[in-house]
Amino acid sequence: MTERYFIGVGADAQALRDDVLAKVTAQRAQQRAICEKHGAPRFWAQRDGRIKGLAYVSATRDFVPPRGMRVSGVFRSGDEYECLVLPDLRTKEGRALQRDLASITPFDGSAAIVNHYGAARHTFVPHPGPTGMALTFSVGGIVKDQIVLRVPVSDEEPFEPDARLREIKKSEFIALTEE
Repeated sequence: MTERYFIGVGADAQALRDDVLAKVTAQRAQQRAICEKHGAPRFWAQRDGRIKGLAYVSATRDFVPPRGMRVSGVFRSGDEYECLVLPDLRTKEGRALQRDLASITPFDGSAAIVNHYGAARHTFVPHPGPTGMALTFSVGGIVKDQIVLRVPVSDEEPFEPDARLREIKKSEFIALTEE
């Protein structure tokens, strides 16, 4: 298994970047509005951007959530505690919060970029865990106003990019993404 690295080029990459950024901005605005409505400083999101619950900050471990919410987990964060809460569907307020969370349009920018270029690949790589293997996926993102992709390739799943992608060295990819 090897990994190949790419940058999107041309007007197509710029249009994709603008589309992804617009969708992410709209999603974040929806998320902020729901957090403000329920008095939470942060939210608890899944990978696809859907909010699973809200996160409150408390000085003590004994956080009492607002009506309609139940504590799912409490984690220490420096001198404070981060309290993750979920809707309590037994109450009217909890069902209203659940409707609010479900109203957010899910969007995964990485998946959108990878699928746009037809670069969705996955492969197993050696890993020191119990099975000795781990599954790795293609990922895409926007760094310094450029579309970047990392694509795992293997003999079983080769990848031949089209003209919309320019291959770069791993060192260039790291320089872009690590700064």
